[in-house]
Amino acid sequence: MKGVNRLISLCALVVLIWLSLLFGLFLVFRIVFESTVQWQESMSLPIAIVRLGLSGLIALFWLFLWKKVAEIYLWNNLKSRHSN
Repeated sequence: MKGVNRLISLCALVVLIWLSLLFGLFLVFRIVFESTVQWQESMSLPIAIVRLGLSGLIALFWLFLWKKVAEIYLWNNLKSRHSN
């Protein structure tokens, strides 16, 4: 039964990470790259740099989230192994 519980929690971890990845991609494509301002033509390079920076921040946040979730999963598995 423990093996099934571990498999379910691992599947939940993978689903959570993929959903967060899809949400991050949605944020990048819908909000960052499709947002326009009236003076965009005259300052296209600074706007491109800002968009790139925002996309990078979203990617770094996703990596941080993935790292934290994986660490929580790892430590919970190690604690449950040592408690037996």
